Amino acid sequence: MRKIFCNILIVLATAPTFADELPCNLTAQDYMSLSASDAKLNQTSALTISREDQNMLCTTRYFWRKVEHDGSALNEVVLYDPKYLSQNEKILVEEAVNQFMKRKLAEKGLPVIN
Repeated sequence: MRKIFCNILIVLATAPTFADELPCNLTAQDYMSLSASDAKLNQTSALTISREDQNMLCTTRYFWRKVEHDGSALNEVVLYDPKYLSQNEKILVEEAVNQFMKRKLAEKGLPVIN
């Protein structure tokens, strides 16, 4: 009996745990975009991805909101995962990041190809 109990404890201790909430607050619009993204996530399935992926999801959605707000005047670029963006969001993020990089190159006096 004791051996069975110990085995159960080991299984429980090593089994993956799923969070009951994300490390960030996502809006209804975020979930609409996520359902149209390559990740195809909804509120329930977002909770089942690893904590590391949840963090990247949150960072990506945060970055999207910065791009949406700042557009081509973006003043920072963070690591993001395009699988958490809708197709339209990917295009706009790519454009904003390209503009950011062109500005930074120009500030350094490096040639910028349009």
